[in-house]
Amino acid sequence: MEHRIIAAGFGGQGVMLFGQIIAQAGMIEGKHVTWLPSYGPEMRGVLPIVL
Repeated sequence: MEHRIIAAGFGGQGVMLFGQIIAQAGMIEGKHVTWLPSYGPEMRGVLPIVL
């Protein structure tokens, strides 16, 4: 059985922590997990600008 979880957030590390916790829980249960963190421009201290 396959489960997919999508989490989104803004400006903090809460979603990253959430992903790590979910991945760790899956590994503990012996599941094959993938955690792909994606950092936006906020991580580099630049405000995103859309024109």
